[in-house]
Amino acid sequence: MRRTPLVFLAAVVLSATVLIGCGPKMVDVRTGEKVVCTYGETVSSTVKTVSVPADKAAGYKVTVKTVVCSRHKRLEALYGQAQDQIGAGKLAEARATLTQVLKSDPAFRSALAQLNAINSGKKPAVDSSFVPGATVSGGNGGQAGGGEGQVPVGPIASLMGFVPDALEGYTASPAVADVYSIVREYTPKSSGTVAGLVLSVEQYKNAESATAAMARGVKRDYPASPATVAVKSAKGYFGTDGRRFAVLAFNDGAVLVVIEGQASSGDPAALRGELSSLSARIAR
Repeated sequence: MRRTPLVFLAAVVLSATVLIGCGPKMVDVRTGEKVVCTYGETVSSTVKTVSVPADKAAGYKVTVKTVVCSRHKRLEALYGQAQDQIGAGKLAEARATLTQVLKSDPAFRSALAQLNAINSGKKPAVDSSFVPGATVSGGNGGQAGGGEGQVPVGPIASLMGFVPDALEGYTASPAVADVYSIVREYTPKSSGTVAGLVLSVEQYKNAESATAAMARGVKRDYPASPATVAVKSAKGYFGTDGRRFAVLAFNDGAVLVVIEGQASSGDPAALRGELSSLSARIAR
C-alpha cells in the first residue's frame, strides 16, 4: 500500500459532506485507484471526488496498488548486474553500469556510494541486502494487503506513535496497516472546526523518496492556501483542496506523515491551527 497515501484510504465517513436539498441526501466521496511504485513514485491515479446518494456511499472507495514501475525494473536489473560485477572484481564494468543507474535515479540504493568507492580505487562491498522488487520494509512489489483492525507487525509497528490509540478530543477507529503504511480515522468528540480526521504514516526507502512523495502527492493534491508550518524540528506543509479538505504533512527521515481533516465550516484553511496542534502532539 504505497502511499499514501497519501491519505487515499480515508473512509467514506471522512470524505462525506451532506448536501441538503429537496431530493435524496447527497454526499461527496472519493473513489478510484492509485497505482504507486515501491520506490515512491505515483504511476497513475484515477482518484476523484464524486457526489452520490448517501445510501450508496459505502460502495465507493479508493484502492491503492503497489507495483515496481518499468523504469525501476530496468534500474533494478542494472543494479543487480553491478552487484555481480563487483563480486567478480570487474570494477571497470561495474563503474559503467552504476553510472547508467545514477543517470536515471541519483538516489538509487547504494549506487552512488559504490561508484565513489570505485573511483577512489577501492572495491565496494556488494549490496547483499538487495532483492529485486523489495523495499526497505520488505515488501514484494505487488499489491499490498491490509485490513481494518490489523495489528501492525515488523518495522512498520515502530511508527504506531504517529497514529496513537488515544488522541485528545477524538475517538480513534481501528488502524488499517500493511508492511508499508498505517492509516487511522478519528472522529471528533464534539463539534468544532474539524468534521473528520485521518492520520497516515508511510515508510519509504530513504529520506529523499519520502520528501519527493510529499512534493508529488500532498502538494499536488492540496495546492490551495499553501504554507510552511514548524513541526518541532521539522518543516511541515499545510495546504487545502480549495473545497473542504486540508492537510498538514511532514517528513521524519524516510517517513511521510499526513494529517487530513475535513472542515465543518466549508473553509478548509480554517483547519491550519488545529492540524498544526495535532502535528506537534504526534511528531517525535
